Amino acid sequence: MALVGGMSMKKVLLTNISLINFTGSELDTLTIADYFLDNGYDVTIFTLDYGYPLLANINKNIKLIDYSDRDLLEKKYDLLWAHHYPLVDYLLFEKEIEFSYIHYVSLSSYMGIETPPIYYKHLNLVSTISYEGKEMLKSDRFDVSKINVFHNYSYENYFTNAVPISENNELSKICIVSNHIPKELLDFCDIAKNNGLNVDIYGRGYTYKKVDDDLLKEYDLIISIGKTINYGLSLGIPCYCYDHFGGDQYITLDNFKNSLKYNFSGRFSSKKLTGEKIYNDIVNNYCNVLVQIKKLKDMAYETFCIENMMKKTLKKIYSTKKFDVKKVLFEYPVMSRIASLYVNELGSILDILKKYNNTLKKCQLYFDYGEGYIEDNSIKKNYYKSGNLYTIEVSTDKDFNSIRFDFCEENFMYLKKVYINDIKYNYEGYSNCIKYKEGILSINDDPSIVITGINNKKLKIAVEMERINEEKYILELNRKLDKVFYTRILNKLKSIRNKIFH
Repeated sequence: MALVGGMSMKKVLLTNISLINFTGSELDTLTIADYFLDNGYDVTIFTLDYGYPLLANINKNIKLIDYSDRDLLEKKYDLLWAHHYPLVDYLLFEKEIEFSYIHYVSLSSYMGIETPPIYYKHLNLVSTISYEGKEMLKSDRFDVSKINVFHNYSYENYFTNAVPISENNELSKICIVSNHIPKELLDFCDIAKNNGLNVDIYGRGYTYKKVDDDLLKEYDLIISIGKTINYGLSLGIPCYCYDHFGGDQYITLDNFKNSLKYNFSGRFSSKKLTGEKIYNDIVNNYCNVLVQIKKLKDMAYETFCIENMMKKTLKKIYSTKKFDVKKVLFEYPVMSRIASLYVNELGSILDILKKYNNTLKKCQLYFDYGEGYIEDNSIKKNYYKSGNLYTIEVSTDKDFNSIRFDFCEENFMYLKKVYINDIKYNYEGYSNCIKYKEGILSINDDPSIVITGINNKKLKIAVEMERINEEKYILELNRKLDKVFYTRILNKLKSIRNKIFH
């Protein structure tokens, strides 16, 4: 255990297949990690791959280890809080890491990777996200007598900073949160807008950003499923449960418990409506839901406030006997042969992809602090992709004269544009490059530009660049050389002609 102020700090390892996007399991992993961090744990997350945009939201005090850095995993942790069973198999039987306690959480009733490990009975606690999930496990012949339900949740501060809504509030602004919005909701949008209501859509294909209390508090009504419903109820905002499964319509005192059993997925009733019927239902029953909203919020607090849930769950975990991997190997000896297959196969593919893209992702900045461009004053960074830009963020605590920016490590990279702190930067000096179209082209694996006149010590540098096909470029270059050769010959002939006639 790590020591803090002379006291031991418990080490917790969390797992999730990836940490890249704003999806349910990824955000859930960060929420749990932040809870442990706030409560004095030493926190590490093991994942096969991580990156932006989610990386910008991860606390810097959380250690991230992906497959390529798997040897950085420690040999012993106090607690494993795990998503996705192949990672658990790998940690136990390939890496042979010791855990005092293991909690496995299944976040989906349908995805195979969310299934509990075959040795689930030996774990300290197994949880599923809903009673529906528990029933699914039962139908798969799991013994569910000791399986815990760890609901989707909301946060203490969401409940305490709820929107002050009165029974006289009018419906004006509506948000839809969906990554798979059905046609009937799009039809509803058209009808609602034609009747003077404001409707915004968040999700893939629309405005894509992290959904939190600051965003939701701007609206009078939330249409969604899953965790967004949890958030809405905790904020005291009326919620309409509807998406690609159909839905349960308004969450009310009558259907709260049953809809919760299905994780507010809409699968409790799975009722399909037309856009017009959705509009009429929402408008005609909005005031009836406002009357119930305070009691709904109280029920939500008792059921899925994350701080309360974590205290109860950890108490359950730590009241059990410590995990004994030897018993698991004795009962399931085949695990020593099959446990690492999934992770090693997928991890190897990811490693190959990373190596293939490595030269594009890497760059290096040399800061001139008065000594010129020296290696000791340089920083290596990996780009993250955002739209058509490759971006890095870097900061220094000292004043600098200029920066030599080695923007890639590859031949034939076409650098079109450079932005510094979101403002287009017109660089002048460059090396190991030639002028090409609107920008420059690298002619070896050590190209660079010089950045001057920047006083900000905190920099966001974004570049627009692309790899040029070598064969195509050589043909273009040959055409240029032919033109140069022809021009030289023509000028030589002109010179000779002038001598002859003068």
